[in-house]
Amino acid sequence: MKQKNWIDAGWLCVLFGALCIGAFLYSRKVEPSSIFHQSVRGIVELKAGDGMREENYGTAVFLDQQGTLITNAHIVVRKKEHKYQPYKDYAIRFASEEGYHSVRLVRYDMDLDLAVLQLENQGVLFQAVTIGKKEKIDYGDSVYAVGNAMNYGISMEQGIISRPNVKLEYAGKSREVIQCDMNITSGNSGGALLDENGKLIGITTFRTKNMDGTVVYGLAYAIPIYTVLEYVGAG
Repeated sequence: MKQKNWIDAGWLCVLFGALCIGAFLYSRKVEPSSIFHQSVRGIVELKAGDGMREENYGTAVFLDQQGTLITNAHIVVRKKEHKYQPYKDYAIRFASEEGYHSVRLVRYDMDLDLAVLQLENQGVLFQAVTIGKKEKIDYGDSVYAVGNAMNYGISMEQGIISRPNVKLEYAGKSREVIQCDMNITSGNSGGALLDENGKLIGITTFRTKNMDGTVVYGLAYAIPIYTVLEYVGAG
């Protein structure tokens, strides 16, 4: 009888130890530097041009290992004579490189402000960003915007989710977006919004303006990942 009690107590100790280790691993967050380095081969500078002097810059994100990239539509088109027209050439550059790689515009949607591009050279080494889940985000969650801020190269900004879902009027369109407490710049457009584990939960897109037209700093908006995947999958 005493031997049985000793065995039961031993198993309880093992179980308790396993639960403690599991709780520690679950609660441990990935360091921001690790998030940046594990995602930087999947988030690139994007350049759109007409072959002459007019150029536009932003960010693009690899969604799969076939070379599919997502960005904002307002990066890949220009408004000319009251009509949207795609640029002639598109190229991407990794954070560790000086040269560009050609990409092809597949399609764009100005209502969603999303565009799909395709890497032309399949010999280029890259790593698609891990996709997150929409139901995993909540108020106060730590998030990171990785993108081509100010067209100075790929960098990272940190903030929190202030509203997981909000409907806003922007550029004449009503959009459901993620609101974040962080600063972004125009070069972040089309970049990645990552959760505290480095998973892609949105595409950073715009900032709002006051009634007088000045930019509201400290608030950033991102297109949710489920909207992105619906658009990519519909093509």
